[in-house]
Amino acid sequence: MSDDKAEVRAARSKEYQQLRQVPYAELLALNEHLGGGTPFATQHGVKGLEFDRVLAVVSKGHSRFQIPEMLAIFSRRDELMDKELEAFIRARNLFYVACSRAREDLAILFTTKLEPAALDTLREWVGESRIASLRFDGDTVVGGE
Repeated sequence: MSDDKAEVRAARSKEYQQLRQVPYAELLALNEHLGGGTPFATQHGVKGLEFDRVLAVVSKGHSRFQIPEMLAIFSRRDELMDKELEAFIRARNLFYVACSRAREDLAILFTTKLEPAALDTLREWVGESRIASLRFDGDTVVGGE
């Protein structure tokens, strides 16, 4: 047996021994996750599906889908043109997909500060009493109480 084959065999044996140390419950959880059993999904991945309860997490993470900006310019949507209109429609459609998956309960968590115009749009859609701000030490309060 060549040195290369011996090294590969030793590495595989070590990996196998490490795998045997993993609790069976963790392997079952990994199998469920890889098989689509995770409770988490992207907004693109849930199109056409429904769930009893949905938590939609919205951030400024993706430049093509700026939901906070879409909410801020919603009141002037009829004035938008060209690329601004395209970006608005992309964000609006993705937000619709995320929010329309819930059969019973929907919570939307914004992980970024919203402009006053975006908060106004949300207030118009869901009412002031359904908007809450989470406070952390050093944060300023934005939105409803």
